[in-house]
Amino acid sequence: PPRHGGRAGGHDRGHGHFDGAGPRPALPLKVSTARASDETSRKMSPSHSMTRVQILETADVLFHECGFDNISLSDIAKAGGIRKGNFYYHFKSKNALLEAVIDRRLVATLDQLRRIDSDYPDPESRLNAFIQDQLLSDTSRSSDTIDSALCLELAKLKHPALHQARNALIFQNEWLIKQIADHSPSTDAARLAEQILGRIQGALLLARVLTSIEVLQRAQGEISRWLVCRLSIHSNSCPSTNLEYTPT
Repeated sequence: PPRHGGRAGGHDRGHGHFDGAGPRPALPLKVSTARASDETSRKMSPSHSMTRVQILETADVLFHECGFDNISLSDIAKAGGIRKGNFYYHFKSKNALLEAVIDRRLVATLDQLRRIDSDYPDPESRLNAFIQDQLLSDTSRSSDTIDSALCLELAKLKHPALHQARNALIFQNEWLIKQIADHSPSTDAARLAEQILGRIQGALLLARVLTSIEVLQRAQGEISRWLVCRLSIHSNSCPSTNLEYTPT
């Protein structure tokens, strides 16, 4: 869609639900806005509830594909076939909509981590499943989970919702630290978790810029092999020449 200045609704202050201050939140997350939204949805008529979901899904896709600042409320209403009156019944501003979209993605991120915990029996298989999910699943090419591109855009805009949006990356990081520590207690789990996230987010960004799924396919195998080496370094089973990740 054409750029509309992207400031519809303005940058409201003080709307971030997770301000990033104090101790890092631990799983499971209680997403206050999402819970309130669920309560609101239950009180709505079915048609109103469906309209709200339609608005959220449309905004989610457009924010992911075009960026938050490049999309106006009119773009969202037009793309979703939604009347403006219905739109403002559910969301009073573009910032209010952004908060709801972020909460929706946070819930999806936590659901993904819980599913991996449930489906895979040990830390190594969970780590591999996480890498594959992030890079090769339908979710990795959709707007269902928070990616660094949204966080970067909000940081450039100095938008208060950045504190809320980056919590998904914080939760992923904390989850990775736990898996790594359970697998290899002597490993620097915090550092390795950050490296995993950095490599994944770098691959996602590059694939998006180049519009190439092959980038993600190569990255999945390379990051998985690199991680095996990092986790087994203390057993001397990984040649030192393979410890660093080199893109092909």
